[in-house]
Amino acid sequence: MTDTVRTIIWDSHCSFCHRWAKVLAWLDVTGAHRFVGTAEPGAHADPRVTPEDTDRALQLLTPGGRYEGYDAIRRVLARSPLTFWLAPLLWLPPVRALGERVYWKVAASRTCALGTPQPPLKMPWRKS
Repeated sequence: MTDTVRTIIWDSHCSFCHRWAKVLAWLDVTGAHRFVGTAEPGAHADPRVTPEDTDRALQLLTPGGRYEGYDAIRRVLARSPLTFWLAPLLWLPPVRALGERVYWKVAASRTCALGTPQPPLKMPWRKS
């Protein structure tokens, strides 16, 4: 992974995660992010992210650092022309506290972590 690429790593074994990665990819109309499922080659090539990290939460790797869960999602939404106007609200303390609580509650209750790997995201509107 290069220093200029923003990469989202999602759990390929989770159909719920696959659906939400597709939503984030759809919102990413500028192509600012690369979407990689954990079952794809090189998903854990960056030393900042481990399989344990990706089992726990969605990961966002940027030149500035690694973000996970709710923090990763709000940073992705801030980059989308469709949702950038909403992003500042996601930083407000009560919204952030609720968002993090909901994210971790959903992440902890997933039961699909051992399922069949989902296919890589297909984004025909982008040149890869």
